[in-house]
Amino acid sequence: MKLKKLFLLIMFLPAALLAYETDWNDGKLPVGEPPEVKEGEEAPKPILNSRFKLGGQVFSGYEFLDHTRNGAPDASGPNNKIGYGGGNETQGFTLNRVYLNFQAEIVDGPLKGWSFRVTPDAGRAASSGLGCGGSGGTTAVNSCNNEYTMWLKFAFVNIPLFKGARLRLGQQNVPMINGAVVNLEDDWGHRYIDQTAFEFLGMSASADRGIAFYYKNDYFGLHTLLANGEGFRKGNGQNTFVPSINSSSTGAQRVSALDSLSTGAGDSYALDLSNMISIIPTGKNEKHQFSVNFPFRLQNVYGMDYANETRFYQLDITGAAPTYSMLMSDSRSKRDYSYGIQTDYTFKSESGMKFSVGAGEMVKVDRRGSAYIVDNTIVAMGASVDLNTLSQHIRVDQDAKGHGQFIYASVKAGMFGAFIRYLQGTSSDGTLNGQVGVASSRSYLQQALATPLYNLGLPASYHQLRNPSSLTGTVSQNGYDPGKSRFQSVAGGVTFHVTPLFRVTLGLSVLIGTDRNGQRIQTNALERVSGNAATGTGASTLNSQIAANSAAKGAIGLTSTDPLNINYFIGKNVDNKQVFLRSEFAF
Repeated sequence: MKLKKLFLLIMFLPAALLAYETDWNDGKLPVGEPPEVKEGEEAPKPILNSRFKLGGQVFSGYEFLDHTRNGAPDASGPNNKIGYGGGNETQGFTLNRVYLNFQAEIVDGPLKGWSFRVTPDAGRAASSGLGCGGSGGTTAVNSCNNEYTMWLKFAFVNIPLFKGARLRLGQQNVPMINGAVVNLEDDWGHRYIDQTAFEFLGMSASADRGIAFYYKNDYFGLHTLLANGEGFRKGNGQNTFVPSINSSSTGAQRVSALDSLSTGAGDSYALDLSNMISIIPTGKNEKHQFSVNFPFRLQNVYGMDYANETRFYQLDITGAAPTYSMLMSDSRSKRDYSYGIQTDYTFKSESGMKFSVGAGEMVKVDRRGSAYIVDNTIVAMGASVDLNTLSQHIRVDQDAKGHGQFIYASVKAGMFGAFIRYLQGTSSDGTLNGQVGVASSRSYLQQALATPLYNLGLPASYHQLRNPSSLTGTVSQNGYDPGKSRFQSVAGGVTFHVTPLFRVTLGLSVLIGTDRNGQRIQTNALERVSGNAATGTGASTLNSQIAANSAAKGAIGLTSTDPLNINYFIGKNVDNKQVFLRSEFAF
């Protein structure tokens, strides 16, 4: 019995020491009329008009050393998606995030309802966009420093408007992740394991800088945010697209520039509009809580600098004959949008048992626009211009669409709990990062006609069209994309709730995927054998050396320009997995 009491004392003592909340009277605030004091009565004590609270969270744990099917340490490099989502250590003891929450509210007087929150955050440099990114390859090692650093996650002021409504200004929560009306991060309940579904799928960052309006009553809520759109780690328009072509650029470089223009690559000076409408049929019912939420995000709706984001001019008058180029694109290519739905239900019994289940879907629309390059080359050709040259100067594209679905469930009874979550969706061809990618909306005929011919030879083989990523001089949009690239992610674990403030989870996460042809993403042992030369093909892996060998291609009936994928012969399916111990301490 004494040991039990000592154990509980040790577990609860840190929370008692660290959590802090106090009320006080701020003399700088205006006060209302003092109450009338009748003769013989004592004057009332002054009302404490302000409340301050300091709290926080610490996410820490231990990641077991796992391996891919070719023997490499699983998800090597610091920017993998497996683990905490967004790139963290995948082996050893970890300290994922540290939040400190400073919050204050005016609770009485004419300014009642005004409040603020400031939250410093700490994590690894690579996961915060700083420091070493690493290659993430199967043979490379991360040789850069990857120290922990601190940044500002939240800093905002809430201004009351009328009952249930507030204006929020500053760096703040986004509606579809951890909004002010319905907090989907709280509904998920396992942020220390991984991100909420919409953030994991790539709908939005968890915070951004802007101005928001939100309203909530017992059965309905609305949260609208006008923000930069780049998230809290970047400035507005920080990485705008600037073409890097000139009069001597190759055809492939021109096509790459057209790709970027037609897909709206780069940041924008325009602002994003994010919104979530929430319906709460159960109202204030504490035993049964049910909500239906409809988030959407419209990118770059206001403030685009058309002259600098969709028009680019270049002129060289130093040579014998001046050269020039003008690049133009549609502003619609930067106005992507996404929308979704999430339903959540939570049951809480009088004995303290809690059960939660939720599901949802997200749709992402990558809007495309027409793009053109007008230069002295195509003007000089006049009516004699051929298809090869046209394909290097004109891009007419169609919008592309992606989608993702998810379902989760969790239960807690006493000191024990468990959870499981499954996500799936379309992905970018051959990319295994858990985020929703988009597939081409064009038919086979439309894609084939749009394939630049200058480097393929005539006619282009069916094998080349199905495997465009290995073709010399081509870029990502070339070749036929059947749109079968998919990913599946599952995570689950059992939790021990040591105290109401501290919990530890033993779990497993797995991520698998297919390429554009519906074939499982694979790897092979030859990718682990490094080349034995300083430069050239011999400096790469044994896998790439064989893939580039003309004799090897000829032996199986391929031409020298056909790509050779060794995984078709000896590949093993990639199933990126992570076994982990992760904990949350909230104070």
